[in-house]
Amino acid sequence: MKGIQVFKSVLAASAIGSLLMTSTATQAIEQPSYVVVQSNDVYEIRKYEPYIVAEVVVPGPEADAGNQAFSLLGGYIFGKNKGERKLEMTAPVVQTPVTSSASTAPRLT
Repeated sequence: MKGIQVFKSVLAASAIGSLLMTSTATQAIEQPSYVVVQSNDVYEIRKYEPYIVAEVVVPGPEADAGNQAFSLLGGYIFGKNKGERKLEMTAPVVQTPVTSSASTAPRLT
């Protein structure tokens, strides 16, 4: 019985620690700067400074296309682009399957 209580305590402590670490890590991710124009309890209207969005669409099975898309996007961000300019990597990075008639292609932005 005591072993179960110890296990539950360790499990709870692990869960809390994981949440705290996730929160700290999330706060450390660079975000595009903005000014809040208007807000209420339901939504917030923001004005962002200009920023670049890199997006790639790769056809094929989701797992293969996702890996290829990530590699292409990473290359672009790290200087394999027309201007050979490295870009700052900020959040969010989003991967979304795009349904087409031929295949499902992940969209990574």
